Amino acid sequence: MNNIFNKTSMKNNINLYMAITVCLLLLLVIVGIKTINSSLNHANLGKNKKHSFGILFASTSNLGDDVQTIAQMQYIPKNVKTIIVNREQMHETTETCDLIMNGWWMHNDKNFPPPKNINPIYISFHIEKPGMVSKKALEHYKKYEPIGCRDIHTMDLLKKHGVKAYFSGCLTLTLKNPFPNPVREKIYIVDAHLPSKVVYPWGADHLLKKLIPQYIQDQAEYIEHEIPDNINMNDMYGRQKFVQQQLLNKYATAKLVITTRLHCALPCVAYNTPVIVLQKNLLTDNRFSGLKQYFHGYSSIDDTVDFDFDNPTPKLSKMQLNKLQSKIRADMNSRLQQIHR
Repeated sequence: MNNIFNKTSMKNNINLYMAITVCLLLLLVIVGIKTINSSLNHANLGKNKKHSFGILFASTSNLGDDVQTIAQMQYIPKNVKTIIVNREQMHETTETCDLIMNGWWMHNDKNFPPPKNINPIYISFHIEKPGMVSKKALEHYKKYEPIGCRDIHTMDLLKKHGVKAYFSGCLTLTLKNPFPNPVREKIYIVDAHLPSKVVYPWGADHLLKKLIPQYIQDQAEYIEHEIPDNINMNDMYGRQKFVQQQLLNKYATAKLVITTRLHCALPCVAYNTPVIVLQKNLLTDNRFSGLKQYFHGYSSIDDTVDFDFDNPTPKLSKMQLNKLQSKIRADMNSRLQQIHR
């Protein structure tokens, strides 16, 4: 009887151990499946986060807009898909993308703020139109503050409306000179020769004639910052090729540049090229606030010109320029690192 009981008890124990073993195996399988699914979901989530990067483009006649696009493209991560985003028609962009919001904003202010599929990175940002500080716009800024402003005017305007903002300067100040050791021989006059009040941001022929020696005017090559007739206004890459070859490369190797244009002057500063800005509204134009400290500038025929035309030098020393560029680049790179991909 005891033998039978012992055999039955042993059989029951064996069955219990087998049942426990099977349960443990099933549990391990379930845990393994969940782990695999979690990994797959995480991988898919990572893929979903790798959306495109926008290239901000303004199809205006002002080639200064292209200079700013070229400047922002330095910072777009490599090996990412890019799409062109029209500054004035952002609402037509349906693809999810990150977008550096540098530049002048904007003609069609009714199209601001950008749609939710655009993740804006606010740096080197200039406000011009009243719609840019509407209630809807201000609510939008607060989601992405602090706002890096191209000029003091924009910074003060946003702060006045309760938005955290700071002076970032302009990304065009970080353009890299494509010529390591430029031979500086030529003088360029850019739009300063045009009649006053005729061309945006107004010619400065009266200042040029009064303040700049005639022998400098005689030596100069004259350039205009408006898109030429043979370039398609909507061809971003065609415009950029022209700007790089016919404008920026010249500024990068110039002995001296004399201009009315902000985005002729700032690339010259970045290239360590001596530049003089002749602009009658230099002291009052919001676009120049905070930036005019970086170049030589005159706004009146009564101004005293303290400049050596035979041996021109930039306003900033090389050390000052390097410090300025390092600060702006660090700021831009920090903003990019905050993007979760």
